[in-house]
Formats: sequence, C-alpha cells, structure tokens
Amino acid sequence: NIVASGSDYGVIDASANGALIVGNVGDIEGNAIDGIIIGAGKTVNIQDGNVHTSSVTFNDTDSVFELSGDVDTTIIVAQAINPATALSQGSFTVGGAADRTIKANFGTDANAFANFNLGGTGVNTFALEKGAQYFTKLTFVGATSSAATFAAGANVTNEVEFTAADQVLTFGGDSTLTGGINFAAKASLLVLDSSDKNSTFTGAISTTTNKTGALEIEGENLFTVASTVGSNGHALSSVTVADDANAAFSSSIYAQDITVGSGSAKFGGDVNGAITLNSGTITVADEVDINGTIGSESKAGY
Repeated sequence: NIVASGSDYGVIDASANGALIVGNVGDIEGNAIDGIIIGAGKTVNIQDGNVHTSSVTFNDTDSVFELSGDVDTTIIVAQAINPATALSQGSFTVGGAADRTIKANFGTDANAFANFNLGGTGVNTFALEKGAQYFTKLTFVGATSSAATFAAGANVTNEVEFTAADQVLTFGGDSTLTGGINFAAKASLLVLDSSDKNSTFTGAISTTTNKTGALEIEGENLFTVASTVGSNGHALSSVTVADDANAAFSSSIYAQDITVGSGSAKFGGDVNGAITLNSGTITVADEVDINGTIGSESKAGY
C-alpha cells in the first residue's frame, strides 16, 4: 500500500516506465496522495486497491489509467480529469470481477475525456455526487458481461455498441449519446433510472438483428426517451416500464414486447409491438398509431 502522512503528500510519477501497483493508493478515509502522472504510451494499473488522489494527469493520447482485479474498491479523484485540455487525452480502462465506486469527474461539457474502456464482469458505478461524465468514446472491451452505472448521467460522442450478451449500461440522469446506442444483435440491457430526478435520454436506440436488446425504465420520477427506439425490421426484444416507474417516449418505438407495470407511460410516437398493461396507465398522443395488440392483467388505467 502507498500512503501519505499528510494531505496531498507525494506523487506517483510514471512518466518513464508506467507502473503496476497491487494494493491501495492513498487512504479513502484519510489522506490523499497529491497526484498520479502517466507518461506517453505508458499505463498505470492499480490492481485490487482503493485509490484516493488529488489528480490524475495523462501526458499524451496513449496514456492509460487502468483498474483491474477482483476485490471491490472505491476510487476517489478530487480534481476533474482533463477539464480544459483540448485533446482531453488518454484512456480510462476497467477490468476484472471487482465492483467499483468511482468518485471522479471525467471531462466537461466543453472537453470530453477521450476513452472509457469497459471490460471485466464487475459493476463500475460513477457516483451521483460527482455529476455527469463526458466521454468521446465508451467501448466495451471483450465479450464479457461488463456493466457500468452513471448515477448522474453521461454524455458520449461516438456510437456505443454492445459486444456480448448480458452487458448492462445504466443511466441515472440527463444523458446524451450523440452517436446513439446499438445492441448489435446482443441480448444486453439498457436501464434508464429516474430515482434521483426527472431525466431525459437523447440518442437513437437501435439493434442490427430483429428482436434483440432490452430497454428498462426504472424510478419513480419521469424519464423521457427523446429519440427513436428500434426501427422497422430491427425491433428490440422488449421495452419495460417497471412498477412505480414513469416514462415518456417522444418518438416511435419498435419492440416485440412492451410492458407497463404499475406506473405510467406516455407515447408521443407510433408504437409497434404488443403492449401488456398491468395496473398502470398509458397515454397516447393524437395521431399516434398503435401497431400491435394491447393486453392487460388489470383494466385499471386504460
């Protein structure tokens, strides 16, 4: 373990050789180290350890900050990462089976951080308290059941594509995926969770093979899905509005099965798929077509 005897003491300078550190860096309940510096073409890999540092500096576009291992950890970086760098350079990579709580800011609205590489089989949660994350690319690494949760939302410039079954992405606040998100024929899951506040997801949700991929809306506040869900001949397997959840769909939906639990769903575009209404309510805008059957476990609310 690498510890600091005072707040913001010491720097790990991996400019020349990179580093593999097995253990803790700083004390998540005490003193942070002052910084981690990653050289061009170098990797700092922290395995099975917590991290508490004031800053992480990426010296070039191919500098890599990696978290690996199977021990659940907490990562705290006090200062925003690449907040004003035009290139917003470097890569943040996670792997292994560990579940992680990540308390860090990647990028800003003006300068997105370059690359988030998501691997392993653990759940990597970006803490609500640190706000939205900003990435140019979010890439699944390998064919593993990787998962990430953005408790306060995220913004990604390029298209996000699932690479294996059982991968999960959860967005818990206003989020924009400029290039959209593509299930790419994988039986994976996109979760939109409004537990914290009313939120909006912007970005086309698509798949390359008909009836693959699942979208689930959770949370008692309202989550608005502002873009299309599926397309003709490329429907999702399912769209579910969970019990007590509330969803508003601004554009058309294509899904084999659409289920509304005890909450509510508003449809502002055409609905293509079989709707199952439990004890909740659905609202359909004027001139919207429903192309499919409507079934109900209870007639309440329809």
